[in-house]
Amino acid sequence: MLHPLLDTWYTRAFFRDHLFFGISSAALFAHAAVWLLLFLGFDTIYTSDREYITLHYKILFGTDFVAQWFVIFLVPLVGLFVLIVNFILERTLYHIERRLAYALAAAALAVNSILIFALYLLLQVNL
Repeated sequence: MLHPLLDTWYTRAFFRDHLFFGISSAALFAHAAVWLLLFLGFDTIYTSDREYITLHYKILFGTDFVAQWFVIFLVPLVGLFVLIVNFILERTLYHIERRLAYALAAAALAVNSILIFALYLLLQVNL
């Protein structure tokens, strides 16, 4: 850590960047959408007579990966992990290399957007 006065200045500059704030907010909303989609579609995943769910499906071969129903919670946890790690790296690298911090924020948004689509497809396969 830097001197508390400098650290406060760095933090203010970091959070006042509008482009960075917009990308990070979109990534946060995308991650919230992952959790919301999971909980809204939870009734298709977990029923009292169903212990295993399909986690991977190929068009030519059909289901090729089946696991217990709670393993699907790894999808939003991976998104959360990416979001936290990228935010820590963005905060660290913002004043050193600003473009890299923007790229990390965009990567967190991209990963969470892909996870929304992947979770939607998993819910559709398990109907």
